[in-house]
Amino acid sequence: MTINNGASIQVMGRAYHIACPQEKINELNSAAKLVNDKIHEIKALSKIIDNEKAAVMAALNLANELLFLQSKSTGQDHDLQDKLSMLCSKVEKALAIA
Repeated sequence: MTINNGASIQVMGRAYHIACPQEKINELNSAAKLVNDKIHEIKALSKIIDNEKAAVMAALNLANELLFLQSKSTGQDHDLQDKLSMLCSKVEKALAIA
């Protein structure tokens, strides 16, 4: 990954210049859009007027969504490992009988 001169993004009407690898600029732009959209959503659905408070609430909401998805994924990994262990056990038993 080579860092280029970075990329400019806009969040809540403010421009930010972020150092970013060239191949990650699209992801950075998507992340900035997600954050900006979440801030606008919070401001529209609540009585929060202050941009800073809305940004903090957006960050907390996005972090909560990430943690939920990570825990859900971890649970699925454990289920998959249990199923694989059970399958391996059945295969070993079948091979021992044969």
